[in-house]
Amino acid sequence: MISNFMGIAVVLIIAWFIGSFCPTFAMVLTLLLLRSSAGGAHCSNSYNCSLFGYIFMPAFGYIALLFSGCPMSLQYSYLIGCSTVVMLGVLLKAPFFTQDKPRAVARSKQLKFRAGLLAIFSLIAAIVLLYFGESKWGMGIATGLLFQGVMLFPPGVKAVSLFESCVNKLSLRGGEKQ
Repeated sequence: MISNFMGIAVVLIIAWFIGSFCPTFAMVLTLLLLRSSAGGAHCSNSYNCSLFGYIFMPAFGYIALLFSGCPMSLQYSYLIGCSTVVMLGVLLKAPFFTQDKPRAVARSKQLKFRAGLLAIFSLIAAIVLLYFGESKWGMGIATGLLFQGVMLFPPGVKAVSLFESCVNKLSLRGGEKQ
């Protein structure tokens, strides 16, 4: 748990340095809500998971920041697209857990229902925030929904696997003597 909190703190510090603190924070909160119920692609060890978070969470937060400067019609279109991806992911794939992180089959319906409900509440929160002019927060939530949805589908699982494979290869080469 300490490792997770430290990882979140580092992600938020990186986001602060690149100027995307608010959308990254909103995205991280959205993922904290959804991830435990919906599941999704995971790295096989904490080092790779932390590195993945340090790179991609602030980067996606920055993308959310860019969307927050777009016209409202584009922001709402993005939110609808992100919500569609996560809802399809929840309906078709959730709960998705790897062999390393199994879940009881009996709880599957509960987890799917909870994930769907949390996604809907997140969508409503994003709409309210956009309505009141809080685009950075709304786009952060939208991006969190998108990220969660992608991690439920094969392209997200494949991307995490490819990232992990690259990190493992680089780590092994770095430790070898020439």
